[in-house]
Amino acid sequence: MFSGIYADRFRDLLLRGGVDEKTFEQVRGKMKENNRKTLLVFSYVALCVFPVLLTMTFIVPSLESYRHAYSVGLALTIVIWWLAKFRGEKSELAVKTGMYAFEMMLFMVGIFMGTIMGPNELAATYIAFLLAVPQMFTDRPWRIFLMILIAEIIFIIMAVQYKNPVTTSADVTNCLAFGILSVILAWFSIDNRINRYALEDEIRFLAERDQLTGLMNRHRYQSFIDASESMRSACFYCLYVDANGLHELNDSEGHEAGDLMLRSIADVMLQLFGVDNTYRIGGDEFAAFGRNKNTEELETLVREMKETLESLGYHVAVGLGMKNDGDFELTDIIKRAEMAMYKDKAYYYLTSGKDRRRRMS
Repeated sequence: MFSGIYADRFRDLLLRGGVDEKTFEQVRGKMKENNRKTLLVFSYVALCVFPVLLTMTFIVPSLESYRHAYSVGLALTIVIWWLAKFRGEKSELAVKTGMYAFEMMLFMVGIFMGTIMGPNELAATYIAFLLAVPQMFTDRPWRIFLMILIAEIIFIIMAVQYKNPVTTSADVTNCLAFGILSVILAWFSIDNRINRYALEDEIRFLAERDQLTGLMNRHRYQSFIDASESMRSACFYCLYVDANGLHELNDSEGHEAGDLMLRSIADVMLQLFGVDNTYRIGGDEFAAFGRNKNTEELETLVREMKETLESLGYHVAVGLGMKNDGDFELTDIIKRAEMAMYKDKAYYYLTSGKDRRRRMS
């Protein structure tokens, strides 16, 4: 988890607009995956560059002394690529290890070129890396700032040891000034990325959630059907629910009373079937899906749902569609549940003495 003041900033951005803790963790996972993909891209580039540099040390005599450094860089890049490619998909630690190993490797290349390779020249390559490298990935700011500080200390030590005094003072001054600038740029870069992640997640949330009840909406319901048209399960069920008397309630007590009814139905369904399985698919219609419950268990859940809502003064019609084994079409299960719901609804109006035709007046 992000800690300190940035943890609060991170949470505030991601939890706004009703985004829950689970979604917060999903966004963190997305950040990790983006870091992994970025690391893969840069490691592929490095895997192309280092072999060329290493080959040049065998062709150009003046570069022979750098052969060991390039060999180490190539070996380290292979390890970083392996971490990102084969370990990073499941391990956040592997991604972070690869990230910081790669960034420190770039810093060391810049330090090497700015001190040992160019003792009489200003360390332009190191300054360029100092500004660019901390913005490559997204992580806890204090870790990135600590990496910058370590690189600064190493550069100053190497400059004092290997560079001539004329350029050392200028390089140290530039190092400190651009180090501060790098911290500021990294801070704003991370802040902008977090804002982007939060905005993307909020847009996704608004696109998939019903704003009145918090359930997944018709769009998400249809996406689920499209992705699961043909299924195979030991036991799969669909529960189709319709609010009895919603229109009459809207007419007699107003739409706020009707909204309260819909939220109450949604709350009970969420408790019984879970946020990942429950949808509002129409004005007064809901659906829930699940696996591995027998008929007796489902009938108990339906009875509990009806009794809970009746204690609040509401009534629902419920239909159940099930498939116990083998392949099946999801739309067939939904149709069975819908038809059963209509029968339950007709029975309710028949036994309650209420006239549904009043909805049309």
